[in-house]
Amino acid sequence: MPMSFSFFRIACLALVVSTLRGVEPLDLPKGVEPNPAHPEADERLSANRKFFKAKRVAQADYRARLADILQHANRVELLLLDFELAADPDKLSEAERFEVTPYKSATRILRRVSAKPDITKLAIHHFQRLLRTREDYEGGPMCHMPIHGVRFFKNDDLLFETSLCWTCSNYFVAYPDDYETASWVGLSDAELKQFMLKQVPIPQIEIERFEKAFPPAKESKP
Repeated sequence: MPMSFSFFRIACLALVVSTLRGVEPLDLPKGVEPNPAHPEADERLSANRKFFKAKRVAQADYRARLADILQHANRVELLLLDFELAADPDKLSEAERFEVTPYKSATRILRRVSAKPDITKLAIHHFQRLLRTREDYEGGPMCHMPIHGVRFFKNDDLLFETSLCWTCSNYFVAYPDDYETASWVGLSDAELKQFMLKQVPIPQIEIERFEKAFPPAKESKP
């Protein structure tokens, strides 16, 4: 009997047994066959995969609800940030400090643009689209060199803020279960990038400083 057929019969048998017992079918990575000798290992792996899939769905739902909240914003700040975290964040004044929550640190605000009403509407549109994106790209690369930031307010109430890194293609969202931290979300939004670059251009001196800090091999700019 060919090996592949044998594995197929085992997989079908495992599915039938699981169904009869009222147990959910296993969720195993592609190419991984059930191991009848150690079903507990298969079930643990499957449970972990289902947990993280369900968590990503819950996080995407939460981001979509954040997007709905942005419709109430009547004030938006678009920020140019220092891509390097402050050596001593405690020395930054409140006016010049931007929290990069996942790092439990802060960076300096280099420029602040208070958006006019028409730009506020555009900012709401772009960031609602970003937050409603279901795909999180698994957080993007595990790096973040913030160059742009944004804050949405209803009067003086902060509705949402985040920093954006175009090199690592990610931003952060503080989910309800992120205790004193936040989670990275990957992004792929050329329209948002162009919007931010138009409203808050990156000075040449900052581009050169970035290239000096992250030489040759990195051709990407902040």
